[in-house]
Amino acid sequence: MPPKKRKSKRPRLSQRDFARLKRAQELRLGPQKARIMEWKALHGKKLVEFSKQLPEKMKKHVYEMVDGRIDPDISEEVRLCSFAKKNKREREVSKIFGLLIVDHPLKEIRYEASFGLYRIAGREDIPALKQALKDPWWRVRKNAAWAFLRFGTLNDLPLLEANAKNDYGAVRKMAAEVISQIQKIPDPKKRWI
Repeated sequence: MPPKKRKSKRPRLSQRDFARLKRAQELRLGPQKARIMEWKALHGKKLVEFSKQLPEKMKKHVYEMVDGRIDPDISEEVRLCSFAKKNKREREVSKIFGLLIVDHPLKEIRYEASFGLYRIAGREDIPALKQALKDPWWRVRKNAAWAFLRFGTLNDLPLLEANAKNDYGAVRKMAAEVISQIQKIPDPKKRWI
């Protein structure tokens, strides 16, 4: 006797219910799109200025990242970082990441920008990283703390100590590790990373 077919526990949606669900998702995303448009209105000129020296292909990646279109397979941040390293454009791309990290409405974009700054930032990007240490999302704070390991100084310890008392274990651990490294070897040029 052949085995019985199992019925799915999840009921199938009718076309009408599916349309309602889709409409509910669009309504939920509406305010987010409005916040992105507001952010673009505030920072659009700076964004255009920073991306002026980038080729058209890379400008496309910048604007996709700003719009919040995140590809789950490979993020725009990874593409931008690899481009910047190949073509010696780290300064322009890190300015864009610094702009995104400050107050972009999507936490995923701030996270990608903080990870990008970790990968290619220089001493000029410390103000943006200090702002990232105060971000509401723990992943952004963790990446910012990790970036301080590369070029943080003793002057940056109070901010890192505040993150060492954070409620998220990963942020606490990262901040404590960075503080211990900065205290052991105060000169960033002699640190290994």
